[in-house]
Amino acid sequence: VYASRSADEILLLDVTATEWGRGPDYDLIAEVVGGTFLPVAYGGGITSAEQAVRIVAECGADKVVLGTRIDLIGQIGQQLGAQAVVASVDVGADPFVRTPIETALTYQEWGAGEVLLQSIDRDGTLSGYDLDLIRAVSSAVSIPVIASSGCGKPSDMVEAMGAGANAV
Repeated sequence: VYASRSADEILLLDVTATEWGRGPDYDLIAEVVGGTFLPVAYGGGITSAEQAVRIVAECGADKVVLGTRIDLIGQIGQQLGAQAVVASVDVGADPFVRTPIETALTYQEWGAGEVLLQSIDRDGTLSGYDLDLIRAVSSAVSIPVIASSGCGKPSDMVEAMGAGANAV
């Protein structure tokens, strides 16, 4: 369905895996990867570099997304390459010791190949992306920024790309 609608990548995120103590669902990942010609990035329940390698090498995913275990960025990047590591900046989820810009820059320095920028307060609202946030983070980092949270209509995606997102 996504391929027929001109999507060029799928992010498969199990957002409750870590909270509920689940690891990656390798069978599901392999099933999704096997059912599409699109690149697939998977995130959820990843607690080790070995799991990330398995997700890519055995299940066929192209990338892993790290949200809670961002300390693994360097290890995974060394084993799979920076292009296989997406670090999630979840704005509004936790009190930041640093700003979202500083967080994204730190992830870039640690070896992330992309940033998934999520405005948690807008998630599911269909109210549009946080364009100021996208503009600020994308202008600060040299790696691609994937904008997430808030999209309600196609024009929201166009606006996010205009604000500096590399993907939506």
